[in-house]
Amino acid sequence: MDSKNCKYFGSLLDSEFDIKRRKQLAMTATLKLSSLWKSNKTTLNTKLRIFDACVRSVFLYNSELWTLTRKTENKIDSFHRRLLRKVLNVKWPIIIKNDDVYEKTKQKPWTQVISKQRLKWFGHVLRLPETAPARVAFEEAERYVQRPQGRPPCTWLSCVKRQLS
Repeated sequence: MDSKNCKYFGSLLDSEFDIKRRKQLAMTATLKLSSLWKSNKTTLNTKLRIFDACVRSVFLYNSELWTLTRKTENKIDSFHRRLLRKVLNVKWPIIIKNDDVYEKTKQKPWTQVISKQRLKWFGHVLRLPETAPARVAFEEAERYVQRPQGRPPCTWLSCVKRQLS
């Protein structure tokens, strides 16, 4: 069995497939609430609270463990803006700038939220006792190993180092 196709606590171990799956789940949740987004009786604040509870939480579950490249980050943010436009009930002929979408909804891009969660989780790992399995795995990942020729793969640790620099 391929370890990347394994599901553990509701998440796939491969970031790319897990992001695709999370997008599908978040879009399903958004579409189920489409009558709420179109409603004029519900205030924007209430819609955003429901969005955070039902859509954001579904998509960002376990996201601090994803390894993100710049391309993937752009895809996540564009998906987020698309969902926010659904909440704002903005349709095609109407054009609204990305910054205005974030300003109207008082939301931060999901990649910023993921970065913050990743650093929090990294801090928890660093504070663990040295015998804890997560800390042992971190120490092993830090150990120097001769890598094969070519571009190094994007790892979780490289994402953290990029964030910290």
